[in-house]
Amino acid sequence: MSEQELNKIESQLVAARKSGLLKLNETSLQSHGKLVGMDVFSWIYPNFEVLNSTLNSFPFEVLWIGNKTEINLVLSENNVLDSRVRTKLVYADGEELNVILKSMTESAFKPGILMFTSTDTDSEYYFNLFKEYLALVQLK
Repeated sequence: MSEQELNKIESQLVAARKSGLLKLNETSLQSHGKLVGMDVFSWIYPNFEVLNSTLNSFPFEVLWIGNKTEINLVLSENNVLDSRVRTKLVYADGEELNVILKSMTESAFKPGILMFTSTDTDSEYYFNLFKEYLALVQLK
């Protein structure tokens, strides 16, 4: 095989890997069952266009737990979506997220969707806090 053919194959592999990573990011919506009558979903590092479409496609109103930047970005892109998102609970750090989670059942409504998103550098940490909360509450 010539050097040119190897370079072509290498560039195709890099492009395929990049495409695969982008698609993974678009399909990382996770379902977590039900919590106080609401369908629960989480999405770490969502693609904002796909998130916008997803929120619009939900059959019920949404209680959205996320950071200020992502919520404002999505809602500023789509004014109609603001009516689909009934409640927005915004956190800036782990302490605020814990407070939101402990009082979240007061904000719940039926039927509804609970959506947790995170795009911060500490997203994995916030996601773990969210999953721990769900595990505790869903066991009761």
